[in-house]
Amino acid sequence: MKILITGVTGFVGGYLLRLLGERKRDRPSLRIIATARRLELESELAQWADVYFPADLSEGGPPVSASVCIHAAGLADDRSTALDLHRANVVATRNLLDMLENCRLFVYISSASVYGLKDSPMHESEATAETALSEYGRSKWAAEQAVREICRQRGIAYVIVRPRAIYGVGDRVLLPRLMRLMRPPLLLIIGKGEAPISLTYIGHLATLVTAVVFNENPPKSDTFNVADGEVYRLRVVLAALYAAIHHTRPRVVCIPVWLVNAYLAINEALGRKGALSRQSLGYLTESCVLDCALARSTLDYAPSTTFFDHASTIGQAVVDGRW
Repeated sequence: MKILITGVTGFVGGYLLRLLGERKRDRPSLRIIATARRLELESELAQWADVYFPADLSEGGPPVSASVCIHAAGLADDRSTALDLHRANVVATRNLLDMLENCRLFVYISSASVYGLKDSPMHESEATAETALSEYGRSKWAAEQAVREICRQRGIAYVIVRPRAIYGVGDRVLLPRLMRLMRPPLLLIIGKGEAPISLTYIGHLATLVTAVVFNENPPKSDTFNVADGEVYRLRVVLAALYAAIHHTRPRVVCIPVWLVNAYLAINEALGRKGALSRQSLGYLTESCVLDCALARSTLDYAPSTTFFDHASTIGQAVVDGRW
């Protein structure tokens, strides 16, 4: 079996490369082809790949023969322009599908940003082009549509997974945002931090993806939410992370949402882009819970750990400068 993994210099792609690379010990016939924009892979990653080629998928690339493709590459910066997001997430996905030869299964790592925000758990069928919170969410939805369209035309089975707020050692998106709220001895909370939210441990996402890849009877083409089994409150998550890093309890300061909205409005009027966007504000203050019943019933998805099981490891990685 040949597996192509894109975006291997990123958090998700790199984790999958390491995990599948370790599987080669038990599967001698497994070959891993890896790609990312970087000209060369650092040795820690390169040891897991049988073949590596650099490519900017938004510009296309050479033909690649692989029975399975895991597409983890993409642009997740909510401050990027709509054009940059479209090129990195939609055009790149179409180009990748055009590059593939002999592919039987395409796994696309999408995002829960295709949903809006609401109080009840979100089912896979609730995402539309109109529900996405941001240009990033709209680009991921458009990329999903490209996957469905092209895979159906070419007879390729596909699985689309929608994690929310992926965390773990090496995360470069969620953890930096949370760290900006820590001003020892203070912990800043926007609003009350009590809205229910889903988070996704990187290990749970990777376990689901590998189960799909190595399943002798893979599921029919479908879309699956992926999140931890526990529903969290951001206030509690932040306090646990703060304690894991600073080994003490923080003094919590709640900032009114209206004040942050006013700050964002001023930035927008002046044409400035700060560290916080309206999308980020929604993630920090509004309810967003994923219904993972379909993954549980179809893929036997059974997440066994929670954020609190990993907080000390993540905190130590921050202390050691490994985040």
